[in-house]
Amino acid sequence: MPLTDAIRCLRSESEVLLLLTAYLENLHAHAATHGLPADAATLPLRDAFDIQTRFGMLLYAQMDAHSAVVSEAVAIFGAAVTRLNRLRAFDGAGHAAHEPRRLHFA
Repeated sequence: MPLTDAIRCLRSESEVLLLLTAYLENLHAHAATHGLPADAATLPLRDAFDIQTRFGMLLYAQMDAHSAVVSEAVAIFGAAVTRLNRLRAFDGAGHAAHEPRRLHFA
């Protein structure tokens, strides 16, 4: 499963932070951060605002550097920002604010 698809399945901000942290750690472990803005690739990730800020840095970097690493990071951070926005649209019980609640039977 591609990482962007995995991000779309996450259920909380902490899960998104954990998966993005693992992604950045993997890039660092393989010295694959070439082309990424230093501030976008540093750890730790703090919160949803931090992810949004880094996504902006990556979009800006993509305009200057047409590297596969930057393009991949833009896709992954973009999926994370989208997922975090979607999670915010849900109430505390996991129900969409604009959709009727559905009963779940075990």
